[in-house]
Amino acid sequence: MSDTAPNELPASGVPAHDLIAMIAHDLRTPVTSIKGFSQLALRQPETSPQLGQYLKTVVSEANRIATMVDDLVLVSGIEQGVVMPKVSRLEVYPFLLAMASASTSRTNPVEVVSDPRDCIVLADPQLLERVFANLIRLALKYCRTGDSVQLGAQRCAGESTIWVTTHPIRVEELYEEDRFPAETYHPRGMSSYIASLLIGALGGTLRTETFASGIRYEVHLPAAA
Repeated sequence: MSDTAPNELPASGVPAHDLIAMIAHDLRTPVTSIKGFSQLALRQPETSPQLGQYLKTVVSEANRIATMVDDLVLVSGIEQGVVMPKVSRLEVYPFLLAMASASTSRTNPVEVVSDPRDCIVLADPQLLERVFANLIRLALKYCRTGDSVQLGAQRCAGESTIWVTTHPIRVEELYEEDRFPAETYHPRGMSSYIASLLIGALGGTLRTETFASGIRYEVHLPAAA
């Protein structure tokens, strides 16, 4: 039986939250440099359109990593009791409309496909916004160009289910085009793991389902009385 204390790393004896703080600090500096120099190169007149597109991708991915680091620090703070979720009644329908309108995708629309006006949940609006920003970003990553990401919700038996669904790129298409290994597009990764931890802090659960025609992320939260 291990003598390692809860939330302590074996062998090193370093508390997990201290390790997260160190990783966050060490990641932020290079990510900030990568983003800054890429943005500087984008402003140079000799930068070709093709190189500019590559640099925009670098900036986008740097932003994604920075968000992931911030989310890890937030999760650590919640687990330590330093950050307390500010739970209140939240109407799901206007929340989903706001998340859809905040999407910056130019190739894939994000749309609300149900009208869950009876769905009111108990949640921290800012935490829930971070969760769905992650899930929508993941859904867009797996989407074929032109396909939509769909948001919806329903209330059932004391809880509300809020979902994000999309049609992913097929694995066989990836192999045919020799673009990326199939596991690159597997939906279970750090972003969805962080989302599940944040939802857990609100007393809810996150379920990921993959099927022949798409991916579905379901967030289950307590319904407000």
